[in-house]
Amino acid sequence: DAVEAYAPERVKNLLAERRREAKEKQAHEEFVERVRTLQLTDEDHELRLGEVVDLAEGRATSSPLVKELGMEQTPLNAHRLLLEWNHWDETDCPWPARHNVNMSPNTLKAPP
Repeated sequence: DAVEAYAPERVKNLLAERRREAKEKQAHEEFVERVRTLQLTDEDHELRLGEVVDLAEGRATSSPLVKELGMEQTPLNAHRLLLEWNHWDETDCPWPARHNVNMSPNTLKAPP
């Protein structure tokens, strides 16, 4: 078996990539812990719950986060989680989005 040496620049890049991946993994694990303990940050609400909103509103059929939490990936479960996490409140209704209902005001004018 031959041993091949990498150029110093390649070693530097490989190590940087491993550090970046480790940092991302730790950040994700910390996020999941905040989710489990209901201690989400403003950044979590702004940047990390979109996939759950998409599932709740029917724009997606799965959510890696919902799956990681060990729950069935359904729009109803996603909606329940968003309420539990205070991302949504009782005024947020995913039904129009799930059924492609146009909620824009009607701009048609009635004939005279």
